[in-house]
Amino acid sequence: MFAVHTNGNGHYIPLVHFLLPIKSTNTYEIMSSRCEELELKFEPRTIVADFEVAIHSAIRNILPTSEIIGCRFHASQSWWKKIQELGLTKDYKDLNCDIGNLVIWVNLFKSRGSCRVSRGRSDVR
Repeated sequence: MFAVHTNGNGHYIPLVHFLLPIKSTNTYEIMSSRCEELELKFEPRTIVADFEVAIHSAIRNILPTSEIIGCRFHASQSWWKKIQELGLTKDYKDLNCDIGNLVIWVNLFKSRGSCRVSRGRSDVR
């Protein structure tokens, strides 16, 4: 499911939901066309999105002047998954461990501001 929200008075308000068959640039561009057919016009200055390459490509094609900001929720989810994959869960939870403290500090630093997404490399994984 793909959802489009707006932010009003500090609250995210859902505007439209889509059930998409696949996550591809073409699918997101078709979704945008469907919005236009329904006379839903979006012209955001800033877009908060997942870190998936296809959605970023589509946004740049459809709304080239909009700034893309990475979603903190998805960034944190990705960090936690990587911590688990690397077997660092115990270290992460240990306040006396340098590795755990480093990961916590990086997460705190990361959460202080928006995660700006460069228009540069989209092939980095």
